[in-house]
Amino acid sequence: MISVQVIFAQLLIKAIKRESNQAVAHHWGISPQTVTMWRKALGVPFYTEGTLRLARDYMPERLNDEAREWQRQA
Repeated sequence: MISVQVIFAQLLIKAIKRESNQAVAHHWGISPQTVTMWRKALGVPFYTEGTLRLARDYMPERLNDEAREWQRQA
């Protein structure tokens, strides 16, 4: 039987790999610095689906060419 802690950890890892740093910190109640540290430890790239969605919706002028290319491929 899978414990609650294992399920919690799996969901947190999924969020870290998919969502923006700010969203993970807000919804999971941890600091953005901790999220950044965990993202680095997990090898998560700077641009994730959530990061690009946040940039596209709230600051499209700040997307650089690399981010735009990554978004086109996703």
